[in-house]
Amino acid sequence: MSVVNQHVPEAEGDEGHSIARRLERYLNSSLGWMIMNHLEDGESFVLRVERERVRVTKRNGRAIVEVLG
Repeated sequence: MSVVNQHVPEAEGDEGHSIARRLERYLNSSLGWMIMNHLEDGESFVLRVERERVRVTKRNGRAIVEVLG
């Protein structure tokens, strides 16, 4: 399955955005379906990944990942 719609902006050398892009790709794949299936549209949760915090929000049935810092 290919993810065409990327919501996280490209930022060369930015570790936080790289993590967010990979997490978003995973959550929008067939493997991440089980996680996203438990969220209602508009619901979100915050994860700490390495040194970054990211917010995952379900919008229109898809995961949107934002770097919080």
